[in-house]
Amino acid sequence: LQKAGVYFDSPQTMYEELGLWLVSQQTGYGYFEDAQVSSKFVHEFVDAASRCNYLQMGNINALVDMVSLAGAGMVGSVYSLPSGTENIPKALLKAAQVDLRLSSTVG
Repeated sequence: LQKAGVYFDSPQTMYEELGLWLVSQQTGYGYFEDAQVSSKFVHEFVDAASRCNYLQMGNINALVDMVSLAGAGMVGSVYSLPSGTENIPKALLKAAQVDLRLSSTVG
């Protein structure tokens, strides 16, 4: 979408376009209960992944919980970065050619 020049006025608009708005508006607990996922699995595995990634249990939104599960190896491959994720925002800013001014006074 980005390469095609598609942009969104708000996160809600983007989530709606991607079909993720409703899942982002309910808790992980509610989502997995509606999907008839075992309560034991949710409280032992999903909560563990959420706690490791976000220091929160399944009362965070379901979209975040699903991303957390992907990071726990439920789907696809899990990767690590030698220097952690610290350099990701720096690389994004560089790629966007942002003029970032830290420790500057705004007047």
